[in-house]
Amino acid sequence: MKRQTGLRADPFLRAYVTTICQVLDPLTERTTIDISAGTAWIRQLGFSTYTPVDVSGEHEYWDINTPLPEHHVGKYELAVCMGSLHYSLNPHESLTQILRTLVEGGDLVMMVPWMYPPHDRQIDRWRIAPQQIHSMVADHFDEVVIYNVGSMWQTPLHIIKRIVAGSFHGLSARQLGRLKGKQGVRGVRVRTADELPVRFGGPLNVVVHARRFNGITT
Repeated sequence: MKRQTGLRADPFLRAYVTTICQVLDPLTERTTIDISAGTAWIRQLGFSTYTPVDVSGEHEYWDINTPLPEHHVGKYELAVCMGSLHYSLNPHESLTQILRTLVEGGDLVMMVPWMYPPHDRQIDRWRIAPQQIHSMVADHFDEVVIYNVGSMWQTPLHIIKRIVAGSFHGLSARQLGRLKGKQGVRGVRVRTADELPVRFGGPLNVVVHARRFNGITT
């Protein structure tokens, strides 16, 4: 990477990246689609079958505000969507299109911001609470695990890190290798959204691991 990531100086970013590695590392043998892939940095985890899509860059074009292209329907065992649902015109409809990528029994790993500051005011439309994102995915999966990452008390240090080191654009394979096996945020597994603990001052981001897709209900 051209810029330093600033992980050591930014506890929130370190917890986020470590949690993503913790969740995704056991899933790398699955056929995977990375939705709104950006720099496609998670590819460095070593997925055996990896397909990135986005609205920019060298990836195949797909805008989550539009229907999923037919050749992606029901094709993947794992769908990853990091930090893009809050840009959607309609998060519920975009989530439906994302779920259409999955085969029965597949998993979804997603990150949405909650108390994270707006970073592109022209397209940054939503903040989705942990309870809400749980409710949005729970009916479609057998199990949902929520990882609440960061707190608003870490925001000033995170902003300073961004000024000094720039925005986060991912990690190299070598950097990711150093994080493998390290403990990230502990996940919370509950049956209903009302059982989720509510934290004052956080989280900044919510990572969701929804397991065993059972179909889209209407």
